[in-house]
Amino acid sequence: MENTFRLRAYGLSELAALYYPFRSPSWARKCFNRELRACRLLRDTLRRQGWRSGLKVFTPRQVKTIVRFLGEP
Repeated sequence: MENTFRLRAYGLSELAALYYPFRSPSWARKCFNRELRACRLLRDTLRRQGWRSGLKVFTPRQVKTIVRFLGEP
């Protein structure tokens, strides 16, 4: 059975683990945060949607934005 990605609220660690499944949780978060910092347009769009550094949960709308920029995990 194939796993399908659902647009819903995700915790930072949970979403990072989906994008970096073969990394430890802490390393996955570091890699994921690096992606967020690297793409200014993504970061600015997320900030307009209410996200800021230090928040641990992404809303479904923010997750949709992340997927639009980074692709599905």
